[in-house]
Amino acid sequence: MPLTIRTWVARKILRPQPGPSPGKGNLLSLELSNRRYRLGRTVMLSSAFLYALSRAATYLPNPAREVPKAMDFISVLVPVWVWAGFWLVAAGLCVFDLVRGYGRNGIGSVVGLMFAWGAIYLISYFDTVIHEGWGSREWSVFATFAFCGGMILGLLIKIGALKRRGEHE
Repeated sequence: MPLTIRTWVARKILRPQPGPSPGKGNLLSLELSNRRYRLGRTVMLSSAFLYALSRAATYLPNPAREVPKAMDFISVLVPVWVWAGFWLVAAGLCVFDLVRGYGRNGIGSVVGLMFAWGAIYLISYFDTVIHEGWGSREWSVFATFAFCGGMILGLLIKIGALKRRGEHE
C-alpha cells in the first residue's frame, strides 16, 4: 500500500503512541497539542481583529445612515465616532497579541466592548418598552453582543484551565 499523506498522518500523528508515563502521552502528542493551541489562538485573535475592525467601520460617521434608538443611549456616554476609536484600539490589540503570542489584551478588550454594548442595548430595549410599548427588536442586538461575548469568555476560561493543568504550552 503506498504511503499517502493521510496514512502518514494517521500513523505518525493521530495514532496514540506509548509515552514515558501512563496517561500522559508522549512528546509528539504534546507538540501536536501545542500546535493546536497556537492555531486556535491565531484563529480566535484573527476573528476578533476582523470583528473589531468591522464594528469600527460601522460606527464611523455617516450622516446618510439611519441609526437605531440605542445609539442615542450610546452617544450619551461618548460620541459614536469615539466608540469607533475604541473598536480600532481593540483591533490593534488583537494584532499586537498575534505578533507577540499573547491572547489576553486583544480578546479581552473585544469581549469587554461586546458586554458594554450588550448592556447599553438592553437598557435601551427596556426604555423603549416603557415609553413606546412592545415591538422593539433591540433585545436581539443585546443577545448578539452579550451571548457571543459570553461564549468567547467561557472558551477563554476553559483554555486558561487547560493551561493551568499543564496540557498546553
